[in-house]
Amino acid sequence: GSGTRRASSGAPPARSAPAQAPKPPAPPPSPAAAGSP
Repeated sequence: GSGTRRASSGAPPARSAPAQAPKPPAPPPSPAAAGSP
């Protein structure tokens, strides 16, 4: 199938996890950033 041929290009399938390390969890929004008094 064409799906398998795509792997030949060298790019991992979209459904597969990226080879790069997972990004760290984003910090919680600061009250000051939210515009809270």
